[in-house]
Amino acid sequence: MHTTAQEAGVNPSRGDHGVAADYARQLEADGFAVAGPVIDAQQVEQLRAAIGRLSGGGSVRRQQSVYGVRSLLESCPEVRSLAASPAVRS
Repeated sequence: MHTTAQEAGVNPSRGDHGVAADYARQLEADGFAVAGPVIDAQQVEQLRAAIGRLSGGGSVRRQQSVYGVRSLLESCPEVRSLAASPAVRS
């Protein structure tokens, strides 16, 4: 994740524009930028189902639902795959 406009390769003072420039301006102004939708609703549901199927090892449950998971990338191949996907990495 880029932390400055310069790291994002955009120079707002040069008049750069477009989505990357919008993110760069947000980074410069606020210290963070919020991206639009990265995955669709179906992918979210698939991830929720995969996390819900995790065994008790390393997971913390609250009211019979998974509340937290240690080493999630190691425990859940679906999450690991999403984390490595171009949609998330770009």
